[in-house]
Amino acid sequence: MFRNLDKKLKVLAKVNFVLGCIEAIALLIVLCYSNRHIFWVRSEYLGESLGNLFWDLLLGIAGGALIILFAWIGSWFIYGFGELIESTQETNRLLSTHFSKETTQETEELFKTDVKW
Repeated sequence: MFRNLDKKLKVLAKVNFVLGCIEAIALLIVLCYSNRHIFWVRSEYLGESLGNLFWDLLLGIAGGALIILFAWIGSWFIYGFGELIESTQETNRLLSTHFSKETTQETEELFKTDVKW
């Protein structure tokens, strides 16, 4: 579950963005259809069916654009956190390799010399 967390978070960020885009398209379709139906009834009295359809499309596109923007920005944070975890793991690996070699060399040098404690 906690193995390869950096890769899982990066995939989650990409999935989050794709689902946000799908949600935006679904919102556009639903708003255009449902508001057109509501305004169609109202437009019989007002005679403004074309104007209402324009506002429905504008509302759907603006809402979709906002959802895509928020999904995109949210994905930055998730992906950035995955990058941070990956960099930290790489740094820990390099430092542990460096210090384990250095400690081994120091220990060998101590045993080579006849130092009395």
